[in-house]
Amino acid sequence: MQKLGEEVTIEGKRTYYADGEGGLVIQDAQNVAPILEANKSAYNQVDERARWGELTRVAEIPNSVIADLNVQGIMRGFTVVDQKRMKAFLNDPANRFLRTRPGRV
Repeated sequence: MQKLGEEVTIEGKRTYYADGEGGLVIQDAQNVAPILEANKSAYNQVDERARWGELTRVAEIPNSVIADLNVQGIMRGFTVVDQKRMKAFLNDPANRFLRTRPGRV
């Protein structure tokens, strides 16, 4: 593939490639380290026994992960369209790094 160009933003980098067959491939990369560090800090500051209230923040999800959730049909844009699958996603121990508080969603 031939690299055509690159955009660098605050959130990350987008690179454009020609696929050699007249198509375009777009690669997005995001630096998620600051988000994950903030999540870890917030998670560790919450008492597990604290009651859940309305509008309790449970996760901070990077845009690159939101893009994957859109492909899976769990979200559309920044709106959750499948609550059951979103809860399962957030409760999955493999996705704990996205959580800002302990407990089950």
